Amino acid sequence: MKNYLILALFLMAGNTFAQSSTPTPWLNKGEIQVGVGFGTGFGDYSGTTVRTRPYIQYFIKDRWAVQLEGQYEVHGLDKQQEYLREDLKRPQYLGAGIATQYHFLKTNRFSLYGQAGYTYGRYRVYTYDFSSSSLPFPTRTITTDYGRFSLGAGVQYRLGDRWRIHALVERQAATELKFKGGATSVQVGVSFRIR
Repeated sequence: MKNYLILALFLMAGNTFAQSSTPTPWLNKGEIQVGVGFGTGFGDYSGTTVRTRPYIQYFIKDRWAVQLEGQYEVHGLDKQQEYLREDLKRPQYLGAGIATQYHFLKTNRFSLYGQAGYTYGRYRVYTYDFSSSSLPFPTRTITTDYGRFSLGAGVQYRLGDRWRIHALVERQAATELKFKGGATSVQVGVSFRIR
């Protein structure tokens, strides 16, 4: 009987310790995350794209963050280029921007958030210079600088004290009139809490 009493006291002490230990805070004011997202997109002007988005994010209040991000996209992956020479690259977009996130549902490991942002960058199209008299035709680059707004919803899952994984669905609208219709992208990524 004495052994059972000692065992019960150890179990109660362990249970009390487990309940009194504070969980590691996350999504709190002052937290800094660095991360990268990878994904694909589709839209009226872009066709199918592959996208990379590195970022650094700072929580200005609990659950509310601002982030600086870069974006690199390769466009037109659904277009056939069998008739083209290998020196003609697919259209590309390179930009930088700012976004804000608000995590409206937060549990110990999981959060749902909304995101809005603006990016400014350069869209490059590579084409043949048909005005040249030399054959084969040389290539030339046409560039357009424009901004685009984005609005999205995402989920973040905390793997441990520092590592998180996330997924984001985002709709983008360009400020340049020739890029009508916008684009939708789906991304997954990983982030690391540095503070």
